[in-house]
Amino acid sequence: MKHISTTNILIWGGILIFIWNESFELGIPELDKQHKHLFEVGSNLHELIDRVDYEDVYDDIISHVEELKEYTIFHFNSEEAFFDTYGYSGSNMHKVEHQQFIDYLDGIDLSQVDANQQEALLDLVKFIAKWIFKHINDSDSKYAFEIKQKQNSN
Repeated sequence: MKHISTTNILIWGGILIFIWNESFELGIPELDKQHKHLFEVGSNLHELIDRVDYEDVYDDIISHVEELKEYTIFHFNSEEAFFDTYGYSGSNMHKVEHQQFIDYLDGIDLSQVDANQQEALLDLVKFIAKWIFKHINDSDSKYAFEIKQKQNSN
């Protein structure tokens, strides 16, 4: 498979791979640490792709999705607490993005995952990778900039 390296992502056979690098850092240590953990959970899902051709990984997929959902809710609550503390102007829209991601995870059709694990896993990894990369680099960087400005003015 062909590797394509870019500034923020690595693509393996057309699939985004969860690789953390400094470009994802927001400069808010607590949230950067949480983002790194989200990459680890995403990477664990990605690693299942290598196994899905020769073994049933349904239970592992479900386990990792549940872990992702639980940790994501914890992380989103942490971010939203920062919004409330610093009066982030884009808080409402950002919270909508968070809810849309949770809704996506809640909407995963487990019967379809079981019936076609490879396709479901590839779709899941692609969606999650693209969402996380875009969300951190776009939406999260906006709040980080505003919050750091407010912290520096105090």
